[in-house]
Amino acid sequence: MNKKSGFNLIEIAITMAIVGILATLSFYGYKHTVDKTIKTNALLTLNAIRQAEQTRKIDNKSFIAANNTSEINQILELKVQPKYYEYRVINVTDDDFLVIAERIGSDIDSQDGLSNRIVIVMNGGGELQPGSLTPGGNGGGGLIVTGGSNPGSTGGGNIPGVPGVGVNVGSGGSSGGGSTGGGSGGLATRDSGIAANLAIAFELLKGVNDEAYNLIIDKNISIIFDDFSKYPGTANALAFWWGTAHNTIYVNQSLQAGTSNQAIAALISHEATHADYDYNSQEWIDYTLAQHSELTAADLSIPDNSIDQEYNCFGKQVAVWNELKDARGDANNDAWAAYYAQGEAAMKAQIRSVYSDQALPEY
Repeated sequence: MNKKSGFNLIEIAITMAIVGILATLSFYGYKHTVDKTIKTNALLTLNAIRQAEQTRKIDNKSFIAANNTSEINQILELKVQPKYYEYRVINVTDDDFLVIAERIGSDIDSQDGLSNRIVIVMNGGGELQPGSLTPGGNGGGGLIVTGGSNPGSTGGGNIPGVPGVGVNVGSGGSSGGGSTGGGSGGLATRDSGIAANLAIAFELLKGVNDEAYNLIIDKNISIIFDDFSKYPGTANALAFWWGTAHNTIYVNQSLQAGTSNQAIAALISHEATHADYDYNSQEWIDYTLAQHSELTAADLSIPDNSIDQEYNCFGKQVAVWNELKDARGDANNDAWAAYYAQGEAAMKAQIRSVYSDQALPEY
């Protein structure tokens, strides 16, 4: 007599476990995407408020304070929806103001994927100074934007009315804060910090290339748009790193119009990897020797550039682009992603072709 086939308890348990794991992975992937979108929208909103304040000053000769999002909408004629963040403008002077985005809710803890507070400090033009602002650490969690024609002219110390955030915007101070927070110091020169129109591209690196994101913050690396015709041999470049002495990632100003933040974030990732070679040379030496047993330390040019270094930099660029790319695409990033997908040999052959005028060593 034939027995009816069916699932036993062990098979059912294994199936349920697999389904549970897949559901968990899907949830966290979805949550990461949602959190990143919310943070990006918050930065866009902060920038819109900043621009509205600047426009208002042109018309009314002054900035204006606002205690909440409702007042911001009324005074600045915006339509901001305070769904995840409540916005306000404080510490208004003739030349300065703070725009703050604070998370809504009393049950926020360090497990949350979103920044508890994002701060923009303005005094005219606008450049971003990344601060050590993690929840429960030095400050309140988020970003600080500052700048203008005379950065560091406003006097320093803690920011009144912003618990847990300390920032020195005095005459180029190197450390900020006081009893209520840490911050990361003021701006000594106009080129110190991240340009406001590059802030969103920089923020996109968080969670996608944390090594680059953290290096830029830890080493206070500047990121600016610039006219590349000023620098010999770079007129056709899209971005470059000019060593620790300049401590700056330069992005071609031609990309300001028509290039997505996602594409620029990929370029920043590439150049930040070059910076990492400079700042953490021994780690890259160890990594390269582990990858190539036929080499010795004497065979390597690290930290000077090489074909292998470019390959690793493009690898970081392509990984960020593949994670962030939007429907519009980007000719430069798409092309390098296609070469990279063909494997190391094909990618390095293309790098040798493109960089033939530099006669780069292999390693």
